Amino acid sequence: ISELAFSLILLTGAGLLIRSFVRLQNVPPGFATDNILSMRVAVKGPQTREEIAAFLKVIARFHQEIGDRISHLPGVKAEGVVSALPLTASAGWGVIHVEGYVPPPGQELQVDTRGASADYFRAMDIPLLKGRFFSPRDTSDSQPVAIIDEKFAQRFWPHSDPIGKHLWFVIPEKPLTIVGVVGTVKQYSLDSEGRIAMYFSDQQEDWDDTYLIARTSSDPAGL
Repeated sequence: ISELAFSLILLTGAGLLIRSFVRLQNVPPGFATDNILSMRVAVKGPQTREEIAAFLKVIARFHQEIGDRISHLPGVKAEGVVSALPLTASAGWGVIHVEGYVPPPGQELQVDTRGASADYFRAMDIPLLKGRFFSPRDTSDSQPVAIIDEKFAQRFWPHSDPIGKHLWFVIPEKPLTIVGVVGTVKQYSLDSEGRIAMYFSDQQEDWDDTYLIARTSSDPAGL
């Protein structure tokens, strides 16, 4: 009787595990998972404010050069970089201010923040819903821009167009202009909802860790 009881418990647990696994397989992650190759590159730079501006241009040039080399490899369809790759241990977040929104006292708005290159969304097959992706014209010398995800747009502009609206981290006089809305991505796990998310151009901000992503036309293992 004891053996039968234990067997039923194990079978029930296995059945629930299989059902959960099948359910998670049917959860769209927000990007295409086939034929993706990724690698992590840590780029360490100066910590003083005087040197960071110059270092940003060095990092931007590094991303551009390595991106050009990877995109020209045979079999590569698209290439991009991001500061926090979905479904990895990487993450980034911060307090953001939204034009026209005053949060309740003591309830600052925290969002996921991710740096991304112009072609990152194409490489990951993350859909553009409104506006545009980043472009080579979005440099450290131009107006700071941002792309938000669909969840962000639905929360603050459910019945209007967020393109052209402004966000800022600390100083209202130095805002980021929203230029695009992309699909929401499962960042932490398939069975959890993350924060609303915003992306900034890798040509306008710097970070220590970079994920390089390449989408290939066939099995990426040989690349």
